[in-house]
Amino acid sequence: MRLRCLACSLLLLPRPAAWAEEGHPATPRAQEHGDHPAGLVEVAAARESIDAYQSAHYQVEPGLEPAPHGLDRGRRQPLSHFRIVEPDLDPDLFLARKAMPASLLPPLGHRAWILDHADFPPSLATADPGIQTAQAQRLVRRRLLTDGLLSVLADVIELAGPELVRTNETAFLDLLRGAGFPTDLIRHFAAPTDASSDSRPRGTIAWIARRLIAGEPIEEFKRDLANLPFQFKPARPGYSIALEMGEQDPALVRMQAGGDYLDGIVPGGSLDVINQVVGTLTEPDFLITVPGEHLDALVAMARIAWPLSRPEQATLMTSPNPVSTWAQDNGKPGFMDGAPATLTPRYASLGELESRFVPGESYLMEGLAQSGHPVVQSSLLFQGGNLMAIRDPRTGQRLLLIGEAEVHRNMALGLSQRQAVEAFRREFDVDRCIVWPAGSYHLDFDVTFRRLDDRLLAFVNDPMSAARAVVRVGLSALGRQGSLEGSAQEGLQALLAEGEDVRVAMETRRVLDPLRTSSEEAMPFSLSRFFTSDPVDSAAHNLQCFLVALDILESRQPAAPEGEGEREYYLAALRTLEAAGQRQRQVLEELGCTVIPVPSMPDFNHSLNYLNGVALKHSYLMPAFGGFYASVDAAATRAFRAALPDTIKVIPIQTAEAQRHHGGVHCAVSIYPGR
Repeated sequence: MRLRCLACSLLLLPRPAAWAEEGHPATPRAQEHGDHPAGLVEVAAARESIDAYQSAHYQVEPGLEPAPHGLDRGRRQPLSHFRIVEPDLDPDLFLARKAMPASLLPPLGHRAWILDHADFPPSLATADPGIQTAQAQRLVRRRLLTDGLLSVLADVIELAGPELVRTNETAFLDLLRGAGFPTDLIRHFAAPTDASSDSRPRGTIAWIARRLIAGEPIEEFKRDLANLPFQFKPARPGYSIALEMGEQDPALVRMQAGGDYLDGIVPGGSLDVINQVVGTLTEPDFLITVPGEHLDALVAMARIAWPLSRPEQATLMTSPNPVSTWAQDNGKPGFMDGAPATLTPRYASLGELESRFVPGESYLMEGLAQSGHPVVQSSLLFQGGNLMAIRDPRTGQRLLLIGEAEVHRNMALGLSQRQAVEAFRREFDVDRCIVWPAGSYHLDFDVTFRRLDDRLLAFVNDPMSAARAVVRVGLSALGRQGSLEGSAQEGLQALLAEGEDVRVAMETRRVLDPLRTSSEEAMPFSLSRFFTSDPVDSAAHNLQCFLVALDILESRQPAAPEGEGEREYYLAALRTLEAAGQRQRQVLEELGCTVIPVPSMPDFNHSLNYLNGVALKHSYLMPAFGGFYASVDAAATRAFRAALPDTIKVIPIQTAEAQRHHGGVHCAVSIYPGR
């Protein structure tokens, strides 16, 4: 059983890139509709600079990696504790889906061909679109974000000829879909006809066509289009998103077996996280998706490792496509008619300023539905880790935090910012939406909530505190390695305790720089091997975390004059993320939260994050590293325990391997609370 390459941690590998094409002049609609939000672009660019710098300069020679471990061969669970669900798919559809690439950039209006929308055209692009369709594609691609959905719809009707709408509506809808237009969003706009009662887009399309046929100049009635009421219709009335503030224990847990088996279970990887969660939460039912070819191997492991207590407590659903670890991103947990249910986006995606389709993450929803679990597909585009629902204990209002990227993602479909926020409010059944300033790739790396009586605690990253804790451990390693004499190490430790962060960082760099002959040369294994203390450790990653922690300390110095080179741009990017964290704290304070800093870093290529956990009624499942950085885990644990009553346990879940792939506990575990 070798599952190591089963998935490539798809959903949390951001690839920021410009979305809108250049060359289209600004319009009055563009000013209202907005382009890329400035804060989102700034933060995404900063993270891209940070990733590029660290990839270029912080390579480490291969060396010690986490040692996979086996399982104690105790009594095996009976097979009756497992239920197996294999999706019933048309053979041609099965083969077509299995042949899909791991990810691709789809047309703007693409919607995954699943569930109730399986009658949508399955193709992602027209093979030979023809002149008119190609022209419509350019209109949609260039102007949907800036001009808005109805304005571009009018332009496409004018391009195709309004008579086509009157004589052959089906052909016109095919043209729209071929152009990548999100036809399913038209129904949310109420034209001044009987279209408001029409669940299809034809009423609004016909209204626009009639005005064009009557000879009315298109630019004149576009003002009327801008004022049409936006009445978003939820995908399934009655769906309500689950709150994430530790009020209930779970009734159901959903996860995905995304690999990390290599002649044994990789510590802190996908399978290890599943084993730890099932071993910790013994009461709920479990829904776990696994690629079909690895089902038997997973069952064999689960019968040994999972302490199940009743028949069919674990449902295993197979998928013909690769499966990632990140169950949080392809669907948000909630309830319909009092039962657990999942709301999945129009298509599962990765990326930030672009949205790349990850087919397998959408297709696995059909296996979930065939298991008897209700699944609803939204017309909105979102990544679940960038949404979080809470309740204001003072007012009782249900609030939805929405990452800036998710708002922008739906503005790219032709909605204004106001319309996108209102659509999220109605789709997720909340009273109010809060747009969360961009920071980490997803907001679940930047905040976790806990309600205590009439207070709402918000735990946030304190990267400086985390960096100091990491540097303390790393300086000791340099002492053991011999790069620092005992007195020099003690001197740097004393300076660190006195708050001389920048001085410690720069003096330590002077010790490290001679260990390689150029800035591009990898750090030697002769150094990294001292950054391990346990079989769970990755020598290279632990050293890289230490280097990043030094940079965080150095970034406290004032910005150097412009033109100081690549490193200054990198340090400036770190300061940009620190400023983003401050903006997030302001939002929390305005919400009346008690803000509690935790020694924890945002989501970098190399970092330690303790906020990507799960708050339950009697516990907090905290992502942990263990091994070399166990003392940093302990510092984070103390921060949580100091704010929580003794009745709430802080339970570490070893996630070092998952964090090396931009994930954690919250990313991997989707919780459906008991009602």
